[in-house]
Amino acid sequence: DNFTTAGLRYSRMTLTSPLDRNPIRNTSFSNFSSFPADPISTTVPDGVGILIDSDASHIIVGEDRTTPVSVSGCPVGIYLDQSSHNQIKAIDIFGSFGPINAAGIVLTGSSENQIGLPGALANFVEGVTGPIGSGHGIALFESNENTIAGNTISFSTGAGIYLENSELNLIGGSTFKEGNECLANGTHGIHFNGPATLANRAHSNFIGITR
Repeated sequence: DNFTTAGLRYSRMTLTSPLDRNPIRNTSFSNFSSFPADPISTTVPDGVGILIDSDASHIIVGEDRTTPVSVSGCPVGIYLDQSSHNQIKAIDIFGSFGPINAAGIVLTGSSENQIGLPGALANFVEGVTGPIGSGHGIALFESNENTIAGNTISFSTGAGIYLENSELNLIGGSTFKEGNECLANGTHGIHFNGPATLANRAHSNFIGITR
């Protein structure tokens, strides 16, 4: 097992019926320890608030602002690995930090996920702190055809939204309501990196110091 600690983990689950999906509600995850990174994959450290991995799909994390879910003080707030067709919405992530690749939300090898929705279903990611090359609010590695919409990402030491060797992702949408707000992040608002980062779209986002 490549992951030592997680506040909540979904693994090898495919949920097809809405009655099976059981959204997480009214829950806080805080201050999980950071252990040395797994020697096989150093994308993220151990110590994850919510982990969805090993082909888990159709998981709903969060419901709406009346039933809040928050993650604070974990090296990685939410991590999706090799997982598809999941929804991450109405989550507050504060103060992610770690010695390796800290981030608010990370996807590796994951496709067709919905990260945030406009309005009351938006995610808020604030204060992610990591060493040079990390500390991103939302980071995708080799992850394709995902939608990142309606999120507010602020005060990260890295980029607000970071894509590496990822294709066909939509960042934002057709209106500013669907767009992401990237505010006062340390390096870039949105950063596309790597030769295999192709055919991604960034529409209707706001990038600046303050709104």
